[in-house]
Amino acid sequence: KEKAVPLESDAELSVDDVERVAQGVEHAGLEARAKTKACTDFILQRGPEMRDPSPVVPGQPPSELKQSLARLLQRINECTRTAEGAITTARATKNTAVRRAAARDKTKEMEATFEKYNKDCDDMLSKKEVSELAMGEFKFTVPEDALTRIWKNMVEEGARGVTMERFQWLRVMIGAAREGERDDKRRVEREEKESIFQGLKNDLADKIKEASFTVDEADKAVGIAEQNVQPLQLKAKAMSASAMMELADEVDEVIKEAKASVTQSRQQIDTLGEGFDARFANDL
Repeated sequence: KEKAVPLESDAELSVDDVERVAQGVEHAGLEARAKTKACTDFILQRGPEMRDPSPVVPGQPPSELKQSLARLLQRINECTRTAEGAITTARATKNTAVRRAAARDKTKEMEATFEKYNKDCDDMLSKKEVSELAMGEFKFTVPEDALTRIWKNMVEEGARGVTMERFQWLRVMIGAAREGERDDKRRVEREEKESIFQGLKNDLADKIKEASFTVDEADKAVGIAEQNVQPLQLKAKAMSASAMMELADEVDEVIKEAKASVTQSRQQIDTLGEGFDARFANDL
């Protein structure tokens, strides 16, 4: 029970101190519980041997032996209740004590940070010191307009700077200003991407039109080649060898032109994605 007192008081304990005290209370309580149980078990086992053998006299108070045994059992029960109560209380107050200690540690940390940038030791942070704080702790250069807004909301009229009482709010406002600037950059990047993407889509549409035209031309060339090849068997029976050779040369030329058209269309299709920013490949 004594070990749990620091958890219930306003003692300035750190989080580590609270954990250490709570563990000590838990250990002491469990040890007390084990000892009282051992006492109870001993009395239950040896009870018959501890009974007063003298007969009970009507109208007379219990013998001293019986009274001593009753007092002993009462003490054991009280010890058990005290140990259980101490454990329960320690567990219940531990979380509160941890939160209190964490808040105290956080306050000390903030006070140390405040003093770090309070270069002139006037218990206030000037605009220059606030700018140094933003750069040192947030890696952020506060824009002049944001610093003006901070000053308007944080510094009372006639005061020279931000006091420790408002230091946490100052940190919040610096963080908000930093996020606002990041949002602006993200918006500009998004608008730039949309503009570039629209241009890429237009370029891609033009390339697709050109490729479509080339594919159509290749399709026509293949059709012409098929028309020239199909009647060869019928004509071959009635043609002379020289005429047959001349016709075969003409057909070969048509087939070459068809192959060239197909090859050109394939190349054009393969190069559709060239020249585009790799960042937008998936979107396209």
